Amino acid sequence: MALSSARSSRWWLEEEGTVHGALFAIADYIRESQAWQTDADNFHEQMWAGGRAYTDITDSSMSYEPSHVARNVSRQAVSTYVAKVFKHRPMPEFLANKGNWRDQRRARKLTQLIEGEFDRDKIFKKWARLVGRDSGITGRGILKVDLESTDSKVPHAERVRCKSMFVDTADAELGDPRNLYHIRTVDVGVAVERFAPDDEELADKIRASGKNDASELVEQHQLTVATVDRVRVVESWHLCDNEQAHREGKDHDCSGRHCIVVRGADLVDEVWEFDRFPVAILNYEEPLEGIFGTGICELLEGFQYEQNLMSEKVSNGHYSLGGGFILNPTGSDLVAEDFTNDTNWKEIKHAPGLAPQWVTVEPVAQGTYQYMRDLGPDALAEVGLSQMSVESKKPAGITSGVALNTMDDVETERFGMQGYAYQQWCIDVAELYVMWIRHIAKKHGDYSAKVPLRGGVLELSWKDVSVDHYIVRIHSSALMRLSPAARRQAVDDLFAKGQMDGTTYLRYLGGGEADVEAEIDVITANRLLTDEKLEAMLDAEDPSDPEAYIPPSPYTTDFAWSKARAQNRLAKAESSGCPEGNLQLVRDWILDIDALEQRASGQTGPQGVGAPIATALAPGLPGTAPGLPAPGPMGPEAPPVPPGGPLPVAA
Repeated sequence: MALSSARSSRWWLEEEGTVHGALFAIADYIRESQAWQTDADNFHEQMWAGGRAYTDITDSSMSYEPSHVARNVSRQAVSTYVAKVFKHRPMPEFLANKGNWRDQRRARKLTQLIEGEFDRDKIFKKWARLVGRDSGITGRGILKVDLESTDSKVPHAERVRCKSMFVDTADAELGDPRNLYHIRTVDVGVAVERFAPDDEELADKIRASGKNDASELVEQHQLTVATVDRVRVVESWHLCDNEQAHREGKDHDCSGRHCIVVRGADLVDEVWEFDRFPVAILNYEEPLEGIFGTGICELLEGFQYEQNLMSEKVSNGHYSLGGGFILNPTGSDLVAEDFTNDTNWKEIKHAPGLAPQWVTVEPVAQGTYQYMRDLGPDALAEVGLSQMSVESKKPAGITSGVALNTMDDVETERFGMQGYAYQQWCIDVAELYVMWIRHIAKKHGDYSAKVPLRGGVLELSWKDVSVDHYIVRIHSSALMRLSPAARRQAVDDLFAKGQMDGTTYLRYLGGGEADVEAEIDVITANRLLTDEKLEAMLDAEDPSDPEAYIPPSPYTTDFAWSKARAQNRLAKAESSGCPEGNLQLVRDWILDIDALEQRASGQTGPQGVGAPIATALAPGLPGTAPGLPAPGPMGPEAPPVPPGGPLPVAA
């Protein structure tokens, strides 16, 4: 199919209200010209599913067909790839100018806000694994972060089926297309509520387009009736032609355009003011040209075909010769029906006068069996996997947790580029959320969200986190990504060498069980409180306010650690450009810790900043305030101290 004119291919130049005609012509042209891609996607989905579960409807008399794939190495490889790479949660972290304390503080809060958005939209809980699986099957996984309507106040994430997202191959030759098309069907009622809740004329056009699409669906798939009421929707984006103005943030007349149309009407027609599409694409392997990559199923096509062929040969051999055969002499009173009825025995005539003989032979040569057995490991090795990881088995003779983890790391090296692509995908998703949050705040005045934190919920608004210049990197939340045995051995080694204190030892040792985590929370509560106080003083808007200073607790169990922690945080804050007033609050805090420590040991410390707090000590100590209980000695529940004494803790 050819487009009727050159102008019809430039839909972004069409007059308002007439875009739907040009866009549907382009959509039909692209779908027909790229039918091979849809066929390839269907084939690879069949390879993964082992049957017709993921193919499009082809006729009206479909019946269930069991899978004939005896050894589905494609599915094994994809499932293992997803399990190995997407068990991690690489959380994007926003960084601002080192010398600008205000921007650094806002960047930390922006990281928290985006972490909350990831949690709200289940990026790691749901979408990452599904997008990763799509990338393994079809070569590309796509997540769309968009607004459900032009007036929406919350970004929304949805997985896009790979077969519904298109680019023109010539436009995307170098990997940076200027146009993107999302062609799908939507329930008519949903489309009316989303695009024409108060416009009955537009609603009628949507319903009429749905009827035309239903007739087309019936004819295309040779159905007698369509049991769904859906309408075909084409959504398209054109990026602005002035790329330099977007890079430099200059005001300009933006030529970007975003349209959503049905066959008979334009639903959305607006300026696309962004320099990117609202999708994050994860490729298993980057393409030589275009934007859609190569997947595991495509890489294993030859292996899977050969595996199926050999399985069929072995199956035919067992069916033909698995029951054996009988040598029946010519002229014998035995007839074939006497021994072949409902069995797999075969009759072979031989010289008369000889006795009948029952013969069993090997259905298939041993070399054939071995070749078929080798195909599976060879296929897995092609994509960097071993039989150990696919079958969740450990090699005989290896019991060390570190050794097992080392073997796992060898495979992970093969997935290094896929792991990097996953991290970059997470950054792309985070930047999409920032793009939409900034847009919502500009249009509606502000944007706020509740961020779940350990032990509570923090409410943040865009005004609190907005920062002009930043970079994004990955802050891995899976630093101890080891098996339980390897984790135990690793932290045991660090603790034995004195490189980890007792409390940190317990925290890394915890495997996630509720009782262990609860105990760890109690043991580390004192240190968490210290960090919260220091953070609050360093972030205080007005350090001259008397309430900005939060005194240390006289009941702390570890003055030395609290003092070292404050000194480290002070040095880091000073090098990062923290205001002098906030730095002085931490200095006063350190002096107060000194005074508390000296009073607790019975020494007379210098009077000054620490004196008012030092008077609030337990009875029996100099300067004690009445009515406060005496702090007890450190009990057996205190964390163990590594050989050589406690180590200073880095900020």
